[in-house]
Amino acid sequence: MSARSWTVDDVLWALIEPLPPTLAGTVAGASAGCGPLCLQGIPYVLRNDITT
Repeated sequence: MSARSWTVDDVLWALIEPLPPTLAGTVAGASAGCGPLCLQGIPYVLRNDITT
């Protein structure tokens, strides 16, 4: 197991990538195609107990 358990490797991303719905048109704000970097931010924040 990786020392950084929040990382999303290519195998995991290949399983998750088809799940979110596609967006028709553009979305204001963050890019809709941020991919695994955005996804790995969620467990990183939870695992490191980061609060606002």
